[in-house]
Amino acid sequence: MESVHMLPVVLSIITLLSVATLTLFILRKSKFPYTVALVCIGIALGYLSQTTEVFSFLSTFSFSPELVLYIFLPTLIFESSFHINFRQFRQNIQVITWISTIGLIISAGIIAAVLHYILGFPIITSLLFGALISPTDPIAVIALFKKVGAPKRLTTIVEGESLANDGMALVFFQLMLGFAITDTFSGFNITTVATSLVLSIFGGVLVGGTLGVIFSKMLDYVKNSKEIEISITLILAHVTFLIAEYFFQVSGVLATVAAGLVIGNYGAYKISPAVKEIMIHFWDYMAFIANSLLFLIMGMLIWKVQGNIAPLFSSIIIVLITVLAARACITYMLVPIINILSPKERIPFAWMHVIHWSGLRGALVMALVLTLPPDLPFYNEILIFSVSVIFFTIVVNGITMEPLLSRLGIKSLSITEAFEYDEAKVLIDKKVNEKFDAMLKKGFIQTDIHKKVKTIYNDDADRRLDQLHILLHSDNQLSQKDISDIIKRHLFGIERRIYHKLYMYGEVTQDLLHILLQTLDVQTETSFGQKVTLARVTMFHPKGIVGKILTKLGMHTIVSHMKKKEVMLRFEMYRARIIGTTYVLQEIEELRASRVFLDDHVLDTFVALYEEWNANARTKLDTLKLQDELACDDVKLFLAKKVAQKIEEQSIEEFYKFGIISEKVKSKLYAEMDERYAQKLI
Repeated sequence: MESVHMLPVVLSIITLLSVATLTLFILRKSKFPYTVALVCIGIALGYLSQTTEVFSFLSTFSFSPELVLYIFLPTLIFESSFHINFRQFRQNIQVITWISTIGLIISAGIIAAVLHYILGFPIITSLLFGALISPTDPIAVIALFKKVGAPKRLTTIVEGESLANDGMALVFFQLMLGFAITDTFSGFNITTVATSLVLSIFGGVLVGGTLGVIFSKMLDYVKNSKEIEISITLILAHVTFLIAEYFFQVSGVLATVAAGLVIGNYGAYKISPAVKEIMIHFWDYMAFIANSLLFLIMGMLIWKVQGNIAPLFSSIIIVLITVLAARACITYMLVPIINILSPKERIPFAWMHVIHWSGLRGALVMALVLTLPPDLPFYNEILIFSVSVIFFTIVVNGITMEPLLSRLGIKSLSITEAFEYDEAKVLIDKKVNEKFDAMLKKGFIQTDIHKKVKTIYNDDADRRLDQLHILLHSDNQLSQKDISDIIKRHLFGIERRIYHKLYMYGEVTQDLLHILLQTLDVQTETSFGQKVTLARVTMFHPKGIVGKILTKLGMHTIVSHMKKKEVMLRFEMYRARIIGTTYVLQEIEELRASRVFLDDHVLDTFVALYEEWNANARTKLDTLKLQDELACDDVKLFLAKKVAQKIEEQSIEEFYKFGIISEKVKSKLYAEMDERYAQKLI
């Protein structure tokens, strides 16, 4: 009997996922927002489920509030926070905090006032709806931002606001729901409520941050195991929400945000590079499933209540205008104040329009609506108002966002981005030509084909070079700082690639990779050439206070181990810096040969700096060898073994992949290699 009851559920999920996949396939080259299409299709499915026998199984299908709140919501929140750059988030924390806290209160207050004083709803119901409808869910806008290449700071502000105000709104909503169920404010005390809110917010951040660090540390003990590493993040996302909500009674949303930020930034360097890309795709896919199902269900829900919309049409219009007006008050009142308080981090006026129009409502609002008890006073009105706002903002705001970005000039490439685009095309054309020259030399391609292809790419490169030279001498001429920033990003990108490659071969540790990449991040935000101090390679220095205490206690073995580790990590760091700067100097010569920059002196500054960094790293490495030559020799041998082991692993995998060896031979080769390294025979 149970399998019979489960059949409609299974059929419904498969049908909805199939529809979502087909919709994404059809719209893959379209400018029409995917989420808007899902809502419209959901409405059509709602109609078909009630009028045709084939789709009748969908009429009884729905998600329970618990499923939405504890499965779908943590998935969407964690996916968003996992991808956010913490450095950028921290730089914009002031505007994000203002909009997500004070802005949320203003929005909820304005909406509640209109419902109570104009539409005549009880104050408790009005405040409940204000808390429910205020959190934003700009999933469609963020997808569009990524597609058109909107400024990272703008994307961070919009996405950061959504994550932060989700947590605030959920706490406020749960508080108001308690009053709404009892239909009284008895026991209400402003001090108690404020204390509860503060504890819930900061407690959620503390719980999530702590769990994020713990789970990040787990990644230290796992390497190149996609199943375990992905499972750690999946468990973290949902366990954090449950622990925060059930055991500590603090904000599960903010806890999940904090956990995602920690493991997506601090823990990101601990995720194996080979696994990281797979993990990103995994979370993108999880978000795709959650959003697709939720927006289709949303459309079906709209159809179910469409018969009750007409009697409330005038009230719906008032609610829609109020929601948009409340959003406008947040944007055009708070942001100018923030600009006055932080003049160095001003938000352009054009961005204010985008921030205002990005206030879509979606998954969280739907989840909160589903948690309302059906016998709650004015339940139908709240449901219809919520669905109407969700549908309007997704359809109208979602569709008109791209034209708005174009009108404001945010979609078009800046002069710096135009230069980067043409520069990249020149370098790509050069690499294609080099590859075809190599193919011709090996006899893999005919001379006439080679000539035709080279002509195409040479012509394109010449055209791009002309465009670059026009940009350099245009009325909106690139400043020296713009050119310097372009080259800096290019060269730092080369360094990042080299350090990741060294890590993959085991030539730098995860912690050292984190230090090197973190240093590049800091240098990216400072003036080129400005001195940036590298982070400490070890927590406790053998000559520091801890080392001296251990020496006095007679723990010479531990101190000796600390010294050896310090030498090893410093050797690896200086060596990595030498390799990284050497590769960058070679890249600069390639840039010089590409003729991208007419004036060679613009590159000379970078050559001088990288030569200085290279010389400094060599000097420090030589000094380290003089201090402890034996330890340095041990590090050299250790690194050589790691490289040899990596080459062996790659060779075995390649032989097996192309059928050169069998599974049994592969296993025997790995067993023999592991035994050799375990016995230190190499």
